[in-house]
Amino acid sequence: MDSTGKETHIYLNPIKTDRADDWESFTRSVIMPVVASQRPEFLDRVRLLRADGQEDGATLFAFLFEGGDIDEYDLEPLFAAEYGEQEGRQRLQEWHDMFARDQYGWTFHDVSLRD
Repeated sequence: MDSTGKETHIYLNPIKTDRADDWESFTRSVIMPVVASQRPEFLDRVRLLRADGQEDGATLFAFLFEGGDIDEYDLEPLFAAEYGEQEGRQRLQEWHDMFARDQYGWTFHDVSLRD
């Protein structure tokens, strides 16, 4: 494998279609302000994509995390630091309740397309 060593973590989020707009709004208005407060360096390293279609009653969103270890992007410690453990867990649960299925993903490495 000829890779450049740069890692991108891509995680798919199957969200209940009837809650997709709510999930997107919650991500913008609740999740990202916590990230900005606790780990502002992540703001330029995270992207969110929304699929045009649906699959099995779910709308897919994809987080792209540029670099670092995937564990660094865990939201639980950030929410605990921002709100305390119990309230942080409750706020994250609101977000998780909109999932149709568990989040899943992989770590990818850039591959050169040139010889």
